Amino acid sequence: MNNQMMFLEGKVQRFLSILNRYRYENVMSDLKLYYCKGEEFQATNLKEVNLTDRWGGYDDYAWIKIDFRLPAEYKDHPYKLGLFNFGVTSGGNNSAFEALCFLDGKIYQGVDSNHQEVFLPQNCMEGELRFKLWAGLDGGDKSFGVNLHHEIKQAEFALLDKPVDDLYFLVKAIYQTLERLDKNSKTYNDVAAAVDKAYNALELNNERAIRQNAAQVYAALTSELQSIPDLKQVIIRCVGHTHIDVAWLWRLKHTREKSMRSFSTVLRLMERYPDYQFFQSQPQLYQYIKDDAPELYEEIKAQIKAKRWEPNGAMWVEADCNLTSGESLVRQLLYGKKFFKEEFDITSNCLWLPDVFGYSAALPQILRKSGIDTFMTTKISWNQYNRIPNDTFYWKGIDGSSVLTHFITTPTEPTGNWWYYTYNGEINAGTINGIWDGYRNKSLTNELILSYGFGDGGGGVNREMLEMIDKLSIVPGNNEIKTGFAGEFFDELHEKVADKSVNEWDGELYLEYHRGTYTSQAKTKKYNRKLEILFRNTEITAAILGDGYYPSELLEAEWKKVLTNQFHDILPGSSITEVYEDAEKTYAEVEQTVSSELDSLLGRSVQIKARCWSVMNYTNFETTQLVKIETAEAINFFDKQHNPLRSQATLGGYYVEVKLFPLQTTQIYGEQSNQSVDVQVQGTSINELQSERYHIVWNAHGKLTSIFDKKLNREMLKAGELGNDLMLFEDMPRMYDAWELEPYYEDKPKSVNYLLGVHLVESGELYQAVEFKWAFGQSVLTQTMVLQATTARIDFITHVDWHERNTILRTYFPLNIRTTKATYDIQFGNIERPNHKNTEWDFAKFEVSAHKWADMSQRDCGIALLNDCKYGYNAQGHVLGMSLLKSPVSPDKNADQGEHTFTYSILSHEGDWFDGQVEQEAHCLNTPFVVIEGEIIIDKPFVITSQNLVLDALKRAEDGKGWIVRIHEFAGQDANTVLIPNVAYQSWCETNLMEENLTKFTKDAINLHLTPYEVKTIRLM
Repeated sequence: MNNQMMFLEGKVQRFLSILNRYRYENVMSDLKLYYCKGEEFQATNLKEVNLTDRWGGYDDYAWIKIDFRLPAEYKDHPYKLGLFNFGVTSGGNNSAFEALCFLDGKIYQGVDSNHQEVFLPQNCMEGELRFKLWAGLDGGDKSFGVNLHHEIKQAEFALLDKPVDDLYFLVKAIYQTLERLDKNSKTYNDVAAAVDKAYNALELNNERAIRQNAAQVYAALTSELQSIPDLKQVIIRCVGHTHIDVAWLWRLKHTREKSMRSFSTVLRLMERYPDYQFFQSQPQLYQYIKDDAPELYEEIKAQIKAKRWEPNGAMWVEADCNLTSGESLVRQLLYGKKFFKEEFDITSNCLWLPDVFGYSAALPQILRKSGIDTFMTTKISWNQYNRIPNDTFYWKGIDGSSVLTHFITTPTEPTGNWWYYTYNGEINAGTINGIWDGYRNKSLTNELILSYGFGDGGGGVNREMLEMIDKLSIVPGNNEIKTGFAGEFFDELHEKVADKSVNEWDGELYLEYHRGTYTSQAKTKKYNRKLEILFRNTEITAAILGDGYYPSELLEAEWKKVLTNQFHDILPGSSITEVYEDAEKTYAEVEQTVSSELDSLLGRSVQIKARCWSVMNYTNFETTQLVKIETAEAINFFDKQHNPLRSQATLGGYYVEVKLFPLQTTQIYGEQSNQSVDVQVQGTSINELQSERYHIVWNAHGKLTSIFDKKLNREMLKAGELGNDLMLFEDMPRMYDAWELEPYYEDKPKSVNYLLGVHLVESGELYQAVEFKWAFGQSVLTQTMVLQATTARIDFITHVDWHERNTILRTYFPLNIRTTKATYDIQFGNIERPNHKNTEWDFAKFEVSAHKWADMSQRDCGIALLNDCKYGYNAQGHVLGMSLLKSPVSPDKNADQGEHTFTYSILSHEGDWFDGQVEQEAHCLNTPFVVIEGEIIIDKPFVITSQNLVLDALKRAEDGKGWIVRIHEFAGQDANTVLIPNVAYQSWCETNLMEENLTKFTKDAINLHLTPYEVKTIRLM
């Protein structure tokens, strides 16, 4: 090696440190800083502060005010700026110091540890800067390392010496490139010689000489680098981006502020870098800016119009895709795309979900039928055991629909040693080249997309990143770099792969990580489930009552609140305490608003009559259920033809047996009885319960030893094993408490055995109930096991006063079933998963998500485990289990503490899950008949002639033109059906999920063909 090159690395590092020292000149440091505490600026409370003074505290706000007049040498200088360091920010702007800078009273840009430069307009020589400071939150505990107390370290003005700055970043780009290049390569030695020559051309111990000669040295170095042969075969399209978690280690109110800081910073950088293009998803963030900072919003709209700023990504927020219902996912896209179209005349072409914790197999169809043909994520790279074998592929969903899917492979660190990729890319030689090194489908394309900018907590791109894009493009040995839009990249990717053989992935994109998010924050998950159902019922009611009134604006506004809380760190349960305080308050307000609207809708049509009740069936299945009629009178019940109805007295009223067609009401009439009310409630302790269908036996600990199905003449529990086996497990993940459930959690089981008592509390022909009560730790669990004459379900109505920490509560049912798989309810259908650990792929699914049910069947019979608000299941061998509660201590140290009420059910059935009507029973559990006092006549049912279809929505069209009906096939088979809606219409056509008409209107009968798991939407006019 040339002796002059032996110490090159150290020389270049020294070169960089000296250049960095002289990037700024004419520094003006003697500034007067005035400070006041509080979220709002209070001029009367200002006091002078100095450098090294400290400020801050939990969620503290403060202001710093600087009145400035710049010296004459700053006049007309294009690069005059302020340098401000008021606190410490983490790399992703997560939950620590941030500030919003105002110039002469107007929002100007964000300031944080990653954005300390504030460039002033060229003609600005005096004015006022105000900084609204936020100290941050602690992230729920100390594990996130957030410092909430900060020091005022720097406040000064300066001029940027652009030639020195350019040379600094070019040398930095060279240094990073040399670190990656093969030292024996011609390119390495040519680049090394060029930078060594530049080093020798400057008198590095002479500031004046550096400033005088930097431009010349930069030009010479650039020329020499450009003369080095460099065949660039790979293109990296850099897309500016800031990932802003709508809530996580901060509240929604902080997200509104983060959005203002991040977006104003983008606008300032765009003024100085004409090639800078920026991507931002999540219409909710734009709505915040529109509401909170209308002038800033207009600036954003101008940049969108100028093709500098790309709103894309489709969903209202980047929503969870495991727990959110199918209809909610549709509304995420419907309202997200609608916002972008109405506000910016932009049609989203991709679903951008870089950080969501797994992706349902229902998504490809939802996307295709929403006009979206591309899906992007990076999160799947977090898999613990297995890597999806492709980074560009067609992802096929349960119905056979497919979308082109692309994984961004940007390394987290320049060395590329980390096991997962990032959507918060930085710009350096490691990422620009490492993204291609990690990509596994190199035959499909020579161009990749790299999203760059600080994120999770916002912040976004800084000037260094933009300079490095420019300078790395000059240095041989790097991939070609260009900037652009994500949507354009995906369109071009479609063109490139159109005539090539592209691999497929069929089924869910299961994330082998964050399995605890199926269970953490149970109240949030319950609210979400109940409100999804409430919205459906309210929309249906408004449609079928047919009086011309429909609360479109109210429902959209309330829907958006729930959609926002489906963000992938809120609904999954991985946020701080305050987020869930806010979420519960919002949920309660939404529930009150929508319930009141539903009551109002019903009240418009009800006629109050003595001893008259109307019963509404909101499912699309003909079904018989028990309803509870609350009355203190002794009453006999009849239908409207005066046929007697079976009833059973209970405390406070009666259980009455009612049969109903889909979306129809019937009336119950009561006549006073001379007979006394006989409430058969006993307090005796028993150890078995019999009904017409079942004989159930339990032991002294309340564990079921037998579930004998009389109809099937079969014991449903595995011999010698215990059913409804409530178990506690120590839940101590290696990291990420709320997110994780580790495979070793089952190593420390504790059975819930301390039975305080068991009593028969209801006994009758229609309804029987036994109450069990257990104590464990600091908690008490009360459970009522219910048998009803109208259903084969065995319901476990559960109340837990929960005060455990780092503990998970689960129930298990060892089944007398032989199968190698279980079937799980998901959005718009169901999927099968293995119940064994044959491969690492199988083992990784030791906990999976499902919606209303999971089932294990052999050909002649099976058992389903249903629920009304739970999502975490596992099936191992013959044992079917479900997670009930999880109590992590980070980031919310109070997660899940307190009262919980929920129901799960066991359903024994003949044949497989479809023969056993598991789907129908799950709907009945989640959407029971509704009782209204008085008479509401909806005689005409909503008829769907096929039994393998579900009515997902009946609502007013978004454009106000007619009604939207949405159904899906759930059995995995073709369906030919006739729809006979119970709303007035003259003609109909088919639409996509975005309610765009696909066929011509016809007055013919609604005859539809659906393929397996197909979602079909029609418009009635």
